Amino acid sequence: MTRREELLALADQRGYKVLEPPEDGALDSVTIISPKGTRCIFQRQKGRRDPEINERLSHELGHCETDSFYTAICAPACILRCEEIANRWAYRKMVPLHDLMEAIRDGETEPWQLAERLEVPEPMILRAVTYYMEALSPKS
Repeated sequence: MTRREELLALADQRGYKVLEPPEDGALDSVTIISPKGTRCIFQRQKGRRDPEINERLSHELGHCETDSFYTAICAPACILRCEEIANRWAYRKMVPLHDLMEAIRDGETEPWQLAERLEVPEPMILRAVTYYMEALSPKS
């Protein structure tokens, strides 16, 4: 099973709908929650490579899994916090520290090698490494 299939299976298991947005280009990748609590992910997948789809889909799943939703009237700090929570979830899901360390032990130390192995874009690898470095740093 590919990483993309794993993410889609998780969404299906949790009851989150994943839909291709309309062709007009207004939506690219967004998660909404209905007044009844239904979570729906709109994500443009046509014409995209799996690593990009994996990054965006895991981010949107991060919003669903952590209840980090916001509205247009939220303060910018609230929006940034919700986005960061979704990003952290995506890093832990797509670039687990154990898998990252295993790849490095196997000699795959270049960001592009790690990205290929974990099926995510290289910038996501770099952001995940920064996240882990900050999270594991001793606090003064």
